[in-house]
Amino acid sequence: MAINTATFELGIRRQKAWGGLIALALFLAGIGAGLFLVAAFVERHLAAPFNLGLIAGILLVGVGSSLAFILDLGRKDRFWRVMLRPLKSWISRGVILIMAFTVFGILYLAPELLAWLPWSKDGGLGSVFLTAAVLSAFGVIMYSGFVLSYSPSISFWNTALLPVLVAVYALMGAVGATYILQLAGGISTANLKSLELLEIWLIITSLVLVAVYLLTMHYSSTAAREAARLLLKGNLAPLFLGGVVLGGLALPLVLTLIVYSAGLDPAASSAVLVIGGLCELAGGFAFRYVLLKAGVYNPLY
Repeated sequence: MAINTATFELGIRRQKAWGGLIALALFLAGIGAGLFLVAAFVERHLAAPFNLGLIAGILLVGVGSSLAFILDLGRKDRFWRVMLRPLKSWISRGVILIMAFTVFGILYLAPELLAWLPWSKDGGLGSVFLTAAVLSAFGVIMYSGFVLSYSPSISFWNTALLPVLVAVYALMGAVGATYILQLAGGISTANLKSLELLEIWLIITSLVLVAVYLLTMHYSSTAAREAARLLLKGNLAPLFLGGVVLGGLALPLVLTLIVYSAGLDPAASSAVLVIGGLCELAGGFAFRYVLLKAGVYNPLY
């Protein structure tokens, strides 16, 4: 069996505790919370009802992300203990934020499903529930970045830039998911224009942040430099360069620019945006997966 002597001599080893299920949990949490925020923006500022987006966001976070996280636990019967250390653990804070978002999101949406409730979405109490759900959604989006950045033993994650990058990725993917849901949700083409412009800037920002992040890591510690090498030249390079950069960022950017500037008919625009949205979601999951897989422990000297 061949031995990577350079890696052996440096004492570098990759983390193996977090893999596909954690990547899926972080992906669903970010996309779901972001989707709720986009749906709330569409309803409040574009005056277009988008209950489907609100419901999908709550389900992705409250059911999808929670289930993926539970499935990854060694002792699933002890899941409730995860939330008992909010002062010391970002995982505990994340679980609490997910629970708060799910509860307040349901309370905000409930009058649409149960007409006998003594409040409405547009009323004072509904606005209170929406504000709490929005704040919780922002917390859910940020926590997946913080839970990684508070890892001093893995310098590739241990940077304040990571929560920002993860948050932008979540919002970008949420707009991509909105393109898909709008086929059944009834958002008009005119309202989509605002989202298209937002998406263009989110993708450009993501590209810049990814480049800055990798450049910073390249000139950081030995372990961080090795992690960046894995993404650019190592065994993670095909998935990162092909799936994350080209398929998940560059292609959706080109497609969105075409729709925004070319004046396509509504049917063609929707089809192109759906393709772009699917590429973004696939690239968003791939981004989180390679981010975890590139986690390299700092060497012990």
